[in-house]
Amino acid sequence: MAEHRLAERPWRLLRTGARPGAFNMALDHALLLRAEEELERGGAPRPIFRLFAWDPPAISIGRLQSESDVDLAACRREGVDVVRRPTGGRAILHWQEVTYSMVVPLSLLGREMGIIASYRMLCEGLLAGLRLLGINAALARGKAREPRWGEGSAACFAVASRCDAVVDGRKLLGSAQARRRGVLLQHGSLPLLPRAARELKLLRCASPAEESGRATVADVLGRVPQFEEVAQALVAGLRETWGIALVADEPSAAELELAEQLISEALIVDADGAEAAGESFDSKDRVVLD
Repeated sequence: MAEHRLAERPWRLLRTGARPGAFNMALDHALLLRAEEELERGGAPRPIFRLFAWDPPAISIGRLQSESDVDLAACRREGVDVVRRPTGGRAILHWQEVTYSMVVPLSLLGREMGIIASYRMLCEGLLAGLRLLGINAALARGKAREPRWGEGSAACFAVASRCDAVVDGRKLLGSAQARRRGVLLQHGSLPLLPRAARELKLLRCASPAEESGRATVADVLGRVPQFEEVAQALVAGLRETWGIALVADEPSAAELELAEQLISEALIVDADGAEAAGESFDSKDRVVLD
């Protein structure tokens, strides 16, 4: 396997704040497509590390996952958006978490690097960031089979794969990946607070027993960290692991324009303006970015 060249170009560090789920997924997709276009023109796209949150809370489902795994009516009642990711995997409730994405030219990893190997390489930087927070996480071991579609839980965090970070066997960080010609997108969810009970209200084929297999930043640390503390640790972990330069940037006008065009592909349920019947997701629950 070729040695990586992740430090060859300065990385773009995008801090895009708390946005609706459809925008978040459309922007990740747009960043991937624009990087692919630049490669096809003979350019050298810079790698991207993006940190963001979700407002309102949202459920994202995998690219091939059925909408029937989600109770869409319950999501509308609770004021929770439902969106589709450009990557695979199962459903995640995005609430009180730090979400990351990376867009990386495959040439910087070594073109012969397989999917699992690239996941694990990119996660090493994230694991270093968790260690800076005081969390000794590791990548899951073994070759456990994920349930086939139609069996088991609809929830991503019900199963830990070899691409996920675990603490004492409990899944803490789940990631998913998509590849285009010469570029990959990897993004993932790092929950700050427990959410399994809330997912039970919104997902079909979910079980209360799943909570025992999940970890959160708060329960590992014994305190609730601020978004910014976790974000800074992840950035520092990437710098420490790969010796990369991360330069603060913003999405370009072209990237934002394409993201707006892709929102309709990502959006399944828009809960904006819906009257929430329950008290599960009121304003005091929204993630604090400062």
